[in-house]
Amino acid sequence: MRGAGRRPGWWSVLLVLGMLLTGCASRDAGTAAETGSGLPRYYDIKQLIAAVTDRVRSDRTAGLSVRGEVAGQSAGTQISGDGVIRLAEEGVSAQFTQSMSRPGAAPAKTEFLVVAGQVYLRHAGSDPPWVRV
Repeated sequence: MRGAGRRPGWWSVLLVLGMLLTGCASRDAGTAAETGSGLPRYYDIKQLIAAVTDRVRSDRTAGLSVRGEVAGQSAGTQISGDGVIRLAEEGVSAQFTQSMSRPGAAPAKTEFLVVAGQVYLRHAGSDPPWVRV
């Protein structure tokens, strides 16, 4: 089966994004809801993964936008992020930028990059700028 060895990288990207979404969702699991723009919102990670998987199979790319608020001890912390995933013959690549805003603090920006099977992370103002993880 061609490309079968590349799937763990793809699923690891979905797992990371899924963990971000699961930790950031402020609503109970339910069905996808239409937004005013006609785009669906997913409050159930299984629905999100199925929708992304179907779209990636057809388009070989998927955009991702995340907005949420953290509950519990970190209540009031806002998280937002945008990115794109591309599935190509040479492997999976992805870019995701996340911003976390805590009450009384400046927003913290983190970027994730997946290229050629490698995952890189960059926090705003960090040295070195990109760290392979």
